[in-house]
Amino acid sequence: ELLARWETLFRALPERLVAFAGAVRQILQETTARGGRPELKLFAALRDTAVSLEQHVAKLDEVGVLLAANVAPGSGISVPTLPDFHRVAWVSHIFLLPAPQLAAQTARVETEVRQFVAQDRDAVVACLQASHDACRCAAESVLQSYWNQLRIHAQVHYVEERDMDGVIDELMRRYVTPDPACTPLPCAADPFSA
Repeated sequence: ELLARWETLFRALPERLVAFAGAVRQILQETTARGGRPELKLFAALRDTAVSLEQHVAKLDEVGVLLAANVAPGSGISVPTLPDFHRVAWVSHIFLLPAPQLAAQTARVETEVRQFVAQDRDAVVACLQASHDACRCAAESVLQSYWNQLRIHAQVHYVEERDMDGVIDELMRRYVTPDPACTPLPCAADPFSA
């Protein structure tokens, strides 16, 4: 369940990354076109997308920690480690850079983010598939163990096919007809009755 929740959150990540890359691209275009500092509103938009991305990655991390705490070590069930997508702190850092460094930083980060969305995401999906396979193997192992226990129990407590009338007669004798050996003890006189 936790693995499925992480995967659902991960499937929504590329949309946020594309929005972040688009905001980075606007900063880069403004820096190169104007040869100076972009408008403040572009940095504000970039920061908003960075905050959204950071919150989403925090949810992924939270589910990943829960999953790691609930699986046995060496089970093969894990979530992949995601790269650091230069979020809010990075936006604050680039705001102070001169135009040439700003252009270089934004070009590099945009390329990294778009490369992850286009190519590196496949490695994460492959790792998730391996974890799902490990989950299936673990579930089959538990079910096989339980099935073996049920089989042993059934063999020990094997019920023979018998005549229904004979079974009913036996049950009647055992539970309905009083056994003379099991007669109730006589009650002692009540010491408080006078």
